Amino acid sequence: MPNIPYGSWPSPLSAKQVIDTSCSPVDLSIDRGRLYWLELRPQENSRLTLMSLINNAPVELTPSPFNVRSRVHEYGGGAYTTSGNQIFFCNAEDQRIYRLDPRVNLQQPQPITEPGPFRYADIQLDLNRNRLICVRESHAETSKNNPYPINQLVAIDIDTGEQNVLVSGADFYSSPKISPNHQALCWLSWSHPHMPWDAAELHQGQINSDGLIVNQQHVAGSDQESVFQPEWDMNGELVFVSDRSGWWNLYRHGGENIQCLYDAQMEFGRPQWVFGQRTYAISDQNQIICSHIHQGSWHLGQLIQRQLQPLGSDYSDIKSITMSGDQVWFVASYPNQADQIESIQLHTQQSKPLFPVTPHPHKDCFSNPTSIRFKTANQVEVQGFLYLPNNPDHAKEDYPEHILPPLIIKTHGGPSASATNRLDLGIQYWTSRGFALFDINYRGSTGFGREFREQLYDQWGIYDVEDCLYGAQHLVKQNLVHPQQLIIRGHSAGGYTTLCALMFHKQFNAGASLYGISDLKKLADECHKFESSYVDKMIGPQQQFPQRYRDRSPIYAQQKATCPTIFLQGLEDKVVPPNQSQLMADKLKQEGVPVAFIEFPGEGHGFRKTDNIIAALEAELSFYRRVFQLEDLENLPEIDIANLESTH
Repeated sequence: MPNIPYGSWPSPLSAKQVIDTSCSPVDLSIDRGRLYWLELRPQENSRLTLMSLINNAPVELTPSPFNVRSRVHEYGGGAYTTSGNQIFFCNAEDQRIYRLDPRVNLQQPQPITEPGPFRYADIQLDLNRNRLICVRESHAETSKNNPYPINQLVAIDIDTGEQNVLVSGADFYSSPKISPNHQALCWLSWSHPHMPWDAAELHQGQINSDGLIVNQQHVAGSDQESVFQPEWDMNGELVFVSDRSGWWNLYRHGGENIQCLYDAQMEFGRPQWVFGQRTYAISDQNQIICSHIHQGSWHLGQLIQRQLQPLGSDYSDIKSITMSGDQVWFVASYPNQADQIESIQLHTQQSKPLFPVTPHPHKDCFSNPTSIRFKTANQVEVQGFLYLPNNPDHAKEDYPEHILPPLIIKTHGGPSASATNRLDLGIQYWTSRGFALFDINYRGSTGFGREFREQLYDQWGIYDVEDCLYGAQHLVKQNLVHPQQLIIRGHSAGGYTTLCALMFHKQFNAGASLYGISDLKKLADECHKFESSYVDKMIGPQQQFPQRYRDRSPIYAQQKATCPTIFLQGLEDKVVPPNQSQLMADKLKQEGVPVAFIEFPGEGHGFRKTDNIIAALEAELSFYRRVFQLEDLENLPEIDIANLESTH
């Protein structure tokens, strides 16, 4: 009999190390041959700073405390643009746009927009007219009777800060792009009740002598078609991603015709949760370098005359593709090393990282993911990635066959996000301590076509939960995990799936809800603009199905709950208000269920402060260990962050 049970293994991978080494670069861009990117600083409360490669060395351009982050739609993205030595960026604290010229004074970015209730994203430079074009979200006229901000495309004079509305009328806008001859603009728009991955339209218009948009034309997109990432090619024709075939494929609009560039059951697009995502780039020779996901893995390819030629290796994820000459840059993810910036020379097809790859000091503790497929309800096939426990100090062979590890089912957010097999130190934190973890792509996940994504519509809280139940059962039947030590955890929408599984079913033995949803009606009534109609899509219109909202809300579950649950919640969350967690925790306490409830002042939807992220991770581990060691389960108190047991 082993001395140390699964789940209790000491691990060298501490919660602090998880945070300190989770610094994925994001939002790559190239201007006049110079590479730029945003770098996360975990030690500075997850501040995003703009970096550039100067004389082959990384140089920080935006000094502390500036934080390059937009809050449009609450999720942001597209927060900077560059031209020569001029840099324009949105600062997180005040949401103003700042101008920075490193030649003049690196330490003093100058604001070009006035203070006020405005947010900006998808910033583009219209150099010929000395202005920026971007998405503006105005909160100036919000009130109790009119709670939603107004979204528009605006032009901002770089010198005076004067703003003019270019396009308005839709509920949302994104992706403004200026044509190569500077005479036209394209953009995406969508309106309630749709999310952009359901229905987004591509438009273009001419820019007249006054800088206004005239002769507006609808190019593509409808209530049944989602368009993603429009780009102008060198001939002034529009390239874009559309799911009109049921899959996000690449198309070109030339004149009156729309031509599919590569028809395949693969996804070349992503859900537009944030601005500025790029899954492809167009070379000066009009070659398209594109990424796509197929069966859970990402690939890079060169599209020439409707032929897709592979580039590089297989990846866990590919983001922020950009080009300069015949060199492609992107953020590459792998299962066993940190995200890194890579480049590929097209004429040699040789790839290399921007900086030397340094193996993680605790790489021996990493669990290698295995893609698992199983049949869920209605014989639908579902995929996910299984991570078995791994720690060189604890071999599986040291344990009798009947001793099995606890299982964590990880439910991603969205619910339109997806699970990939990229290195996630948050997962390795668990597996290096003796937990198995299954990161599941339940029905509704992206990367598997529109039909799979839409299976969750009207069925949220049912199909996603079924897939988690069936997934856990599949692994139990394979004799891979302990049948009485089954955990489910998730954040945001994944927190809702978690709470539904715990409140409406009896299969799991512990759970963790990170800023999860417990009351669908409250969520629909209090939600911010971007997602204010999303619940109607996932559950059904509230006026038409009021009882359905109650029946699928964990807070109103009729059966007596028994499963110990920990709640982790930011008090400044605008996406899932804190009362969603508080009410659910109070209900369970009243029913005598072991509960831990931890609030994080100053945190929003997702934790950014280093100490809070560490505290949340350690509290969750402590909670599971106490549950499965059966310590004081009858009177389990709330966990005191300041007095957590050591887990290093």
